[in-house]
Parts: sequence; C-alpha cells; structure tokens
Amino acid sequence: MEYLRRFLWFFATRLMLLTLIVALLIVGFYMAMNSANIYVLLTDGLTERAEVIIDGAESTQLGDFFEQSYLQSDQQLIDAGNGLSVYENYKITSYNHSVSLNWMWSWPWSNAAQAEITETVFEIEGKPLASAADKVNSGELTSYPPHWQGGRYRVQLIKTEGRWRINQIMLLCYLCRNYNKQSKNTGENAVPAGNTFVSANADKAHPTYQAVDGGKQIGWLVD
Repeated sequence: MEYLRRFLWFFATRLMLLTLIVALLIVGFYMAMNSANIYVLLTDGLTERAEVIIDGAESTQLGDFFEQSYLQSDQQLIDAGNGLSVYENYKITSYNHSVSLNWMWSWPWSNAAQAEITETVFEIEGKPLASAADKVNSGELTSYPPHWQGGRYRVQLIKTEGRWRINQIMLLCYLCRNYNKQSKNTGENAVPAGNTFVSANADKAHPTYQAVDGGKQIGWLVD
C-alpha cells in the first residue's frame, strides 16, 4: 500500500509539472503570435497614416488598422482629409518612415493590448507646388517640406471581430531634432543623429532633454 501511495504521488506531481510546462508553452506561443500580429498592425497602420498625412493620399484601409473612435479624434488625419495638412502645398517625392516596437504586452485570453513604440519620418524630400510660389516668396512657406515631429508613444489596442485595431495613441515624449551633419539634408529633414527625447510636457521656452541610449536613461540635459 505504501508503494502504491508513493507511486500515485510521484505520478500526480509529474503530471502537474507536465501540465504546467504545457500551459506555459501555450501561453508563450499565443503571446508570441499576438506580438507578431500587433507589430505588423502597428507598422502597416502607422505607415498608412503617414502616407495620408504626407502624400495627401485617400485611403480606405485606415479602418483596418484603427478604431473609428480614434480616426474621428486624430487631428492630423482630420486636417489631411480637409486639405489642411502642413504638406498640402508640397510635392513630396520621397521620405523614410520608421516604427520600432519598444515593448508590447497582451495576455493570450485578453482582447486588449498595450505597446510602446518610437516613430519618426526623416529625409522628407520635395518642393513647393507652383501654386504656392507666392507663399514661399512671402516667407509664409519654406522652400522645403516641414519636419515631421517624431516621438515615443504608448499605444492601446483592442481586438474586435477577431482583429486587432489601434484604439488610442498617447504621446510620451518628443524625438529631439538632433541631426547628423553628414546627412545630405541640412535643414528640417536631416537624419536624426540619435535617440534623444524631450518630455511632451516640457516647458517650450526652457525644454529639458532626456538622453536615452538603447532604452537606458543616461542622464538629463538642460538646454
């Protein structure tokens, strides 16, 4: 009887351990799958958004990436739809759009997720439209397209009808305009030289810059 009891205890503990391992593997698999799906959604969705704002392109796909409640509150998209984008008077020939995923979290059984991303657009090439020549001559417009203000963002996503969509984008800090002097662009469009951020709530007259290296805070720089 004693041997049977020991055997049953041994079998039960090993079964529990095996069940736990299998459960962890399943959770890990679904978390990895969610991460991949959300990363693709973020990059494709924000790329589509940038195209609408910069190129003035009409898009019927934004609803595949964003909740309607977000689209109705995104002022840059609203301005672009009304012909009021800051790029409206420019013929944009090329630009580089970059989205990097800093971290993401979503439980496999949850319909909500959070992510932190860094987004920027650099090397925006283009020239004013002929119809905007008077505005350029008067100084109302520059002879090169406006700078895109990059930043770090907290993104909330929700899953509806089996599909992830962006529900909210909250600015955490701006990407400072520190530029590589060797860039072929020398103005607003030059390539950012590094990951330096400024708080979104910083005093614009006396901004406080937070230097970041590989995601690790390395100090505070006050202008």
